[in-house]
This record gives sequence, C-alpha cells and structure tokens, in this order.
Amino acid sequence: MRICLTTLGLFLAVSLMAQIDRGTISTGGSLGMRFNSVQSTKERVFTADIFPDVSFFIAKNSSLGPNIGYGITSNVVKQNNSKTLTHRFFIGPMFRHYFTISPLFLLFTGASVNFAYAKTRFGNTTNTNYNDYNSWGVNWRIGPGFTAFLSQSAAIEFSPNYIGYYEKRNISNSSGPITPTTPETIHGFIINLGFRLFFLKKTPQATTIP
Repeated sequence: MRICLTTLGLFLAVSLMAQIDRGTISTGGSLGMRFNSVQSTKERVFTADIFPDVSFFIAKNSSLGPNIGYGITSNVVKQNNSKTLTHRFFIGPMFRHYFTISPLFLLFTGASVNFAYAKTRFGNTTNTNYNDYNSWGVNWRIGPGFTAFLSQSAAIEFSPNYIGYYEKRNISNSSGPITPTTPETIHGFIINLGFRLFFLKKTPQATTIP
C-alpha cells in the first residue's frame, strides 16, 4: 500500500509539469558522442561534445537562453599514419518548444546557433612534424528530443541532432608562417543524453491531453 501511495504521489506531482508556464527557468546540459570508421583507409574518428545551458520560458512551453559548449574530435588514419586532434569551443543562443504527450513525458524541438572557435593539431604518428589549425566560424545544431520527468523539477533527456560547422582556418606549422585557407562546411549527426532541472515561478496547472 505504501509503495502504491508513493507511486501515485510521484505521478500526481510530475503531472503538474504537463505544461511549463512562462517565467519558469531551467538549467541543464547534454553530452553527445559519435564514432565513425572507414575500413578502406583504416580511419577512426571519435567526437564528444558537452553543452551546458540556462533557459528562460518566454511563453508557455517555449524557452530561450544561452548555451556554451566544448567538443573534442580525434581522427587517426592508419593508412598514411596521420593523426588529428581538435578542441572546439562554442557560445550562442538556443531555443526549444515542448509538446505534451503524457504527464511524465514531453517531446521537444530545439535549435542553436553558436560562434565557434577551434584549435587543431595535425601530424604524423611516425615523426614530430605537425601543423596547427586555428579556426573561427559558426556552428548550428537542430533536432527533436524526448524529456522524461523523474520528479516535478528533474528530468532526463535524449536528443539526436543534425550539426554543422562553417569554418575558416589559419594554418601554421612547426617551421613556417601562418597561412589562411578556403572556408569549408562540415555536416554530421550526433546523439545527445542530458539532465535538466526546472525552477518554477509558480506551480503550473495540469493539462488534459486531447
């Protein structure tokens, strides 16, 4: 009986989050990872991103706020003994809109556009010669997501994102000057897992799903 009452209480408490009212503040973050391999060149690429953020609900179920990010990419090509390590830093606005599918679960669609800076070191696994790339550009991320509430104010999230980078690189090597290169655009997909806290300006009313 005690377990049943506890479960019912949790369900009723979380059901209040079926809609998120204007004035609510949320904070959280996501960790995304991607691994690619190319058998023909024996290439291995690993990417990981982390994006903390603070969001302000400017309307019911709609939030806007800043996010910052850090990413790392490691690329090793055994066919030509090359290796690349890239560190990226991001800052910019993000937007989300939530859709209720049950008292415990929400769907959302989100997007962010970020100023991006990256530093890359490219070299050979058999010697100490290397090139450094300093990149400036724009990063964008867009995709749907799924929010599952653990309590009235805490939730976990899952979100597959399409990501892109528009970068202009400046190259310097171990014995030469800095040289600008032609801008390039990079596309890809990444899977994000996250955790989020909601700070309520007022207790929202439960919503009936049509």
